[in-house]
Amino acid sequence: MDRDGQTQQLPNGGSATLDPTHRYVLTFRANDPKGVSKLAHYASGTFNCRTDIDQNGQSFGLNGLRTSIPIVESTINPGLYYGFVIGREFRPDRLSCGRHANSGQMREYFVVAGTLEVGGRSTNHAGETVNATVQLRI
Repeated sequence: MDRDGQTQQLPNGGSATLDPTHRYVLTFRANDPKGVSKLAHYASGTFNCRTDIDQNGQSFGLNGLRTSIPIVESTINPGLYYGFVIGREFRPDRLSCGRHANSGQMREYFVVAGTLEVGGRSTNHAGETVNATVQLRI
């Protein structure tokens, strides 16, 4: 879901391109005739990253850095055949790739380009698990 005005639903195996400056909320939905007992979603990827522009007008880049969005899990009330879990809002260009040394200083790097693989997991009341993934290009 794009918090800046658009909503897009992706099927398992689907993909979309994100505007790096927009805000997004990831929602994972599932239904199962045996009932949904647990849901989870998570995301990670490898990216080209850059620092913010410093006081000297410089920005530094590193490629191949990994970052992730923490797992969000939810237990669904017994008797329900559907459920959803909502993640925290994020902006792709503010996803941190961590702090790394450059020119003798530790600098924080942020996502510029890459693919975020988002996974979801649904477990029904019989203990059966179904996984789904989508690719979000930045």
